Amino acid sequence: MQNAMNIKPSHPSRAWLLLPLLVFALVALTVGIVAHQTVRSPYTVPFFHLFFSDTLHMKVWLVTAALVLGFFQLLTASRIYELLRFPPKGRLYNIVHRWSGRVAIALTVPVAYHCISMCGETPGKHRVFRNG
Repeated sequence: MQNAMNIKPSHPSRAWLLLPLLVFALVALTVGIVAHQTVRSPYTVPFFHLFFSDTLHMKVWLVTAALVLGFFQLLTASRIYELLRFPPKGRLYNIVHRWSGRVAIALTVPVAYHCISMCGETPGKHRVFRNG
């Protein structure tokens, strides 16, 4: 029984910290290769119609909503770490903080997809290349 109490928990090596970075790099490289090989001619008929008048307005609204949720993330994080104190107490802010972050990331995915695949890599247009 005494030996079991003296055993220190093993810490993962620092190489495991690089694993998420490696996965991210592989995903980014795959997305870049697929986006580079897609057809750049615009479609005559869109796949689906949303209530946005065009793609630019959709991107603006989605990014605006993501920014608002990002500021909300700062507010809930300050409540979780008790830098700001406002009711109610409990785990409500932890749950709301996690879900608002997930929604904010999900809102930026269509914008990133459009910037990568539709704008793509255009050698003559530096503005499009920077935004893509």
